[in-house]
Amino acid sequence: MESRSPSVPARTGAAEATAVPEDASSEQSTSEGPVPAGTRPGVAISPRLRFDLSMITLVGANLIPIFGVFFLQWDAASILILYWAENLVIGFYNVLKMALVQVPDPRWNFMKIFFIPFFCSHYGGFCFGHGLGLLAVIHLGNIDAIMKGGGGMILSTFLKPLASGGVWLVLALFVSHGVSFVQNFLRGPERRSLSLIELMVQPYLRIVVLQLVIIIGGGFAIALGSPKALLFALVLIRMILDLFLYVKTHRKGARSSALDLAPD
Repeated sequence: MESRSPSVPARTGAAEATAVPEDASSEQSTSEGPVPAGTRPGVAISPRLRFDLSMITLVGANLIPIFGVFFLQWDAASILILYWAENLVIGFYNVLKMALVQVPDPRWNFMKIFFIPFFCSHYGGFCFGHGLGLLAVIHLGNIDAIMKGGGGMILSTFLKPLASGGVWLVLALFVSHGVSFVQNFLRGPERRSLSLIELMVQPYLRIVVLQLVIIIGGGFAIALGSPKALLFALVLIRMILDLFLYVKTHRKGARSSALDLAPD
């Protein structure tokens, strides 16, 4: 009689029974939920709204003007100037981002030598023009008074809020943007997902939207004598808008990173 070898199909069937479906292995699970196929855990950040450290510092910095209005006698002019100073903080961190962003081609690192000085000159001119516009709003369009006062009056207008406790707001804004820089750029996906061109234009949209709200509301408050209730409402509206723009900006960066890491 012929001896028969063990049935191969039976062994194959056992292998099929223990095989993991391809679809099930294409997703990985993390503590925050499943990660789509083609992404690396710890790189692509979920676009869901998370009340993280960066948002906590952002809210904290925006609450300081409320304290200033009720306890340090800040008026609308002081708030306008201090929020203008945030433009300089944003520009500082944006230059760091442009210097450290990862580029697809090493030759683009050479282009940073031209892009960064161009951004500094253009953004500096933008902030200077913005500052002159604030002076006109603060002095209710009295350009003659500004010209007669000269540099001394201009300097005192910008330094007075710092002397009345505004320096703490500037420091808080510096810390808030620094935390966001570390969390979303250095340790997050934006260093890989953003381009030099995107970084060059990114600060302007946020500044234009926020400052339009502040300048219009602040000018109205100055004309009415800086009532505390109106200043409180202005700061609160500005904080809500700031949070919205923060979530929108960094959610876009997280999604861009996920798309870049996805397989073709």
